[in-house]
Amino acid sequence: MEVRALDAQTNPANTGALAALIQCLVAHSAEEAFVPEDPLLTNENKWRATRYGLDATFHDFATGRAAGAREEARDLVRRLRPISGELGCEEELEGVLGIVDGGSGAERQRAVFAKRGSLKAVAEHTLGVVPG
Repeated sequence: MEVRALDAQTNPANTGALAALIQCLVAHSAEEAFVPEDPLLTNENKWRATRYGLDATFHDFATGRAAGAREEARDLVRRLRPISGELGCEEELEGVLGIVDGGSGAERQRAVFAKRGSLKAVAEHTLGVVPG
């Protein structure tokens, strides 16, 4: 399993959710059968994640079909719930669903910019400053 440095999170709860997800994935990886991955498709999945974030569609190596990132994340949380119970991070893992449903920090920041047209407004939103 490879885990790369995550983008900085603007919400501490999201940091906990992603840490719980990684913790559960590491614990789960010992239990799940290894599916050989095609390096070309792996690189394509990484590019799509970078380009489209949670709106990406990935190649699912287990099924051989395309899968949306949001649906895959929901399914992953469902499958990891028993492990999160063993590790004591159930609440944090459920926070992944909050990211999936409420949008990533980048999505929320882009929405603020689209609405207010100002990088200052994005910074204020990120810092929790209420515009006066």
